Amino acid sequence: MHNKVGSVAMTLLLLVNVFCAGFSSMTVTTRIGFAMARDRAFPYSKQLHRVNAITKAPDALIAVTFFLDVLLCLLPLISQTAFEAITGIAAIGYQISYAIPIFLRLTVSKDTFK
Repeated sequence: MHNKVGSVAMTLLLLVNVFCAGFSSMTVTTRIGFAMARDRAFPYSKQLHRVNAITKAPDALIAVTFFLDVLLCLLPLISQTAFEAITGIAAIGYQISYAIPIFLRLTVSKDTFK
């Protein structure tokens, strides 16, 4: 016997979880983007770094980040292979990003790290 109320409740819980994870991802990406724009690492950094006086947030950077996230989410509709390649490269990049500080600690800063 199927419990429709339980199925709907679990689906709603999953949707709330995905929504919150999306907000978290946007927040992290925007913060990193703001730091890079502040350091003039992007084209049009001056416009992306500008903070809105009312919202106290870099609205242009948030809009660009949102647009790029939407494009990445729509990529599987165009090419499943391209999407899998991008997510595979991202997973490898995350693993490498954890290994780099450990490697540098064991080699370059082994005498100066306290």
